[in-house]
Amino acid sequence: MINCALGQSTSPIGLITRISVLAAGVFVSGVFVSNVFAQVDQKADLKTSEFQDLPVTVESGDTFSSIISRELNSLDAWGEIARYNKLDAPDLLQPGDVIVIPGELLRLKNYATVVFVKGSALHHDAESNAKVKVKKGDRIYTGDLIETDNDGFVSMSFNGGSSVNIQPESIMKINVLECVDREIACEVLLESSKGQLGLDVKSVGFEKPTVFNISSPYASAAVRGTRFDFDINDGNILGVTEGTVEISVNGVSNDIGAGKGVLAGEGRSINTLFDLLEPPKVILRDGINRISSEDIINWQPLNGAANYLVAFAADDSMQEVISSSSETGLYIKPELSLGKAFVSLRAVASNGLRGFSSQREIVVVDIDEAAEEVALDISIDESNEMRITAAGSANDDVEVKIGNALEILDSGEYILAEQVLHMKGGETQTVQADSTSDWYLQARKVLDANTVSPYGLLYLYEKTEG
Repeated sequence: MINCALGQSTSPIGLITRISVLAAGVFVSGVFVSNVFAQVDQKADLKTSEFQDLPVTVESGDTFSSIISRELNSLDAWGEIARYNKLDAPDLLQPGDVIVIPGELLRLKNYATVVFVKGSALHHDAESNAKVKVKKGDRIYTGDLIETDNDGFVSMSFNGGSSVNIQPESIMKINVLECVDREIACEVLLESSKGQLGLDVKSVGFEKPTVFNISSPYASAAVRGTRFDFDINDGNILGVTEGTVEISVNGVSNDIGAGKGVLAGEGRSINTLFDLLEPPKVILRDGINRISSEDIINWQPLNGAANYLVAFAADDSMQEVISSSSETGLYIKPELSLGKAFVSLRAVASNGLRGFSSQREIVVVDIDEAAEEVALDISIDESNEMRITAAGSANDDVEVKIGNALEILDSGEYILAEQVLHMKGGETQTVQADSTSDWYLQARKVLDANTVSPYGLLYLYEKTEG
C-alpha cells in the first residue's frame, strides 16, 4: 500500500490517473490512491456538499405526501416540513405552488447506516468531534470518519441501496453524500488515507444513477454492469472482470474489456493488455459442502498464480466478513462456527492483477466422536480404474475424500482432495486413478445435516513402478 495524505490525487510517480467507467450505477471493491472517478453521466451537474433549502414546484398530480416521499424517500418529516412551510392544509396544494425542503433535513437524510460490525472500529463524529465505538445501526454523515483496527470490519448501507465494506486497518471518510436532492445523479465522495474498501453501489429506491469519486490508497471501483480492481502499490494496476472500463493516464486513454488487465506507471504502457486468471476450482462436491474440524479446504493450482485471496463471510454478498487471508499454498484450514458460511477464492498473478473469483456455500458441521468409523475396500485394475467399496448398510450416507497428496498441519494429516464422492454403505463406485501415483483416501459417515462421524483410517494406495 502507498500512504497518501487525505485529499491528494497524485500517484507516487507523479501520474494523475482518471478512470471513467462506461455504465450506470456503481460497484466498488478493492484498491487505489489517485482519484478514481467512476462516472455514469459525464454531463451530471455536481455541486459541493453544502445543503441549501430545496424549493419544489408542485406539478399536476403532485400531493404534499408524494413530494416528501419523492425527495426524501420517507414520510418521517411530513409534519416538520408542513410547519416549515406554514401549511395548515398541506394536501390542498395547487400546481405552481412551491414547497421548500429545509437544507438541514436534506443533510440528515443523506447518511449511511452501519449494518455490520466485527472487531474494533471507531466512529469520528464530525459534528461533535467525538470518537466512539462503531455500533450496528449508527448513522454516518458527511464529514464523519470510520477507522478500523487490525481485526475490525464495518459494513455500511447508503440511502438508495448502495453499500461499502471497510476492511481491517482502514480509514474511510465521507466527504460528500448527496442523493435525495439530486435530479440527475447521486454523488458520493469517499476519502481514505489507508486500507481497503469494498463497495456495491446500486440505484435502488431513488432510481437515480450514482457518481462516485474516491480518493484512497487501497480501493477498487466499478459501475453497475462493470466490475474492476484498481490497485496502486507499485504503479497502477487495473483488472476488469465485467463490462468495459476506460483508463486515462496523462491524456492517453484505453478501453479495457472484461477479462483483461493493464499496468500503468513508469516504464509501463496501458496499451499492453494481460489476461486475468480464471477462478480457482475449490474441491468440494456440488451440493455436498460439509466442513468439519478434520477438514481443510483446498483448490486446484492455476498456472501463473503467485498467491490466492481467500475470504469467509456469513452472507453470499461477502459483506459480513468472518475472516480473510492471502495464501501461497493450495489449502486453508478454516476456523469457523457451526452453521452456514460462504467462501470466496481469487488467484493473484505475479504482476499483481487479481483474477476472477469463485464462491461456494459451505456448512460447518460437528463431529460425533462416538460414531462408528467407515472402512473402505480399494483396488486399481490394469485400466487405471479404482474400485471403492464402503462398508455399512444401504441406509448409511458416506463421503469419501480422494487425493494424491498429503499435508501435515498441527500434527494432523489432511488429504489434498482431487474429488469427493458421495455413496451408500455397501455401494461400489469406480473412478479413474493413475496407478503410477500414490493415492490417499478417507471416509466418514453423514449422520445428519449437521453431524458427521470421525474420518476412518487413512488409506494409502501405493503407486506401481514401471
